[in-house]
Amino acid sequence: EFNLAALLELDVYSFNFKPEFSDDGSLQYGVIAEQADALGLHEFIGYDRDGLPDYFAYEKLPVALLQLCQNLSLRIKTLENLLEG
Repeated sequence: EFNLAALLELDVYSFNFKPEFSDDGSLQYGVIAEQADALGLHEFIGYDRDGLPDYFAYEKLPVALLQLCQNLSLRIKTLENLLEG
């Protein structure tokens, strides 16, 4: 199971790729692999030959977010039931 609490701790950054890496220079959004690694989100990190964080595996993120949404939905339903008595 993913560390859902740690996912919520990730900071989102905006950036533009350098011209040699992008044709249009459009604004992008992402997270920093080193921060994700420090938060213990190792399943989302690709590591280089030296074992250092190299990239964040965004393709794994939708499944973790689905799990997070399901957990939050369950918590909301539980709270609603408590309020309704």
